[in-house]
Amino acid sequence: MQALVRNKNLPPSSQRQPSLFLQEYNDQVLNPAVPVHLPPNLTAPEFLSLFPPSPTGSPAFTFLALHTWLSKLLQNFKLQQNNAHPFHKHQYRLRELDVQAVDWFWRNRAGQEDKLGFMKLQAKIETDPYLHEGEEKQRVDWLPGAVFLRGGSVAVLIIVQPADAADDDERYVILTIQPRIAAASLAFIEIPAGMLDGSTFKGSAAAEIEEEAKLKVKESDLINMSELALASDEAKASGTNGMPSEQPSAYAIYPSPGACDEFMPLFLCQKRLTRRHMNWLKGKATGLREEGENITLKLVPLDRLWREAARDAKALAALALYENLKREGQIPQMPKEVEKEPEEL
Repeated sequence: MQALVRNKNLPPSSQRQPSLFLQEYNDQVLNPAVPVHLPPNLTAPEFLSLFPPSPTGSPAFTFLALHTWLSKLLQNFKLQQNNAHPFHKHQYRLRELDVQAVDWFWRNRAGQEDKLGFMKLQAKIETDPYLHEGEEKQRVDWLPGAVFLRGGSVAVLIIVQPADAADDDERYVILTIQPRIAAASLAFIEIPAGMLDGSTFKGSAAAEIEEEAKLKVKESDLINMSELALASDEAKASGTNGMPSEQPSAYAIYPSPGACDEFMPLFLCQKRLTRRHMNWLKGKATGLREEGENITLKLVPLDRLWREAARDAKALAALALYENLKREGQIPQMPKEVEKEPEEL
């Protein structure tokens, strides 16, 4: 990666002059160079450290979102060079990046690397000016470029069944009730979910289950329903119609692709528990208080999930994947082995 830094020590001026110019990215020359504006709490060296120096390196501040987003965007823009691409004649290009704000989870904590949480930016995406049919003056085409970067998350549909239940009887789903200020709620009902922090999808999902649902699981206990649903069909469609395939998005749902990069693979976890264990989970307080989590567990019958969690898009998406994958025979039966009860029970 190459960039021309105007002043590495000063944040942008009040006139919003560019702090740097991106000249090359992932061995792709950016011509003309892309001006980048930065907010006062993000310096040019900090911005550049968000891009790994090598393919095996990691972005700084545990913030993968910018590098992941920009890599896929530029790779998919490059596909416009193919004659079969619908935008080949008038190709879109990245003209400017305006990082309007960043939100640090923490800075200057003793013994810990600074952690960047979110980034709001405006990407200027335009074609070259050209003469449109029926018009007398050339103008550009543009695309909306407001992006809220937060990176990936995971969500888990946890289905539990009493030890003495047979077949598909008495299947319950573990839900969480917690404050979600963005939804103006102090008691939002949803399936367990959490942000990716640099670990694997399954590792993050297992950690969330233990933190929020008080169940210890192995990664092998988890089924990636998003991958089961998407992988085979995307492989069949790859490279059809004479046009190279787009850089694939993650095997995940995108809850708000109009303005947010967040992607969320949906996992399934099936457990058989003693009735005492299930009763112990009801109303259990969980979550990491030091991270602002205040969670209460709720068990609902599986056939009531679509009503109980009707405001939670990831719960509805997970239920749709579960029911259709089960119909196609891709979901295993509930396990026979009964989970060990927690020591505190």
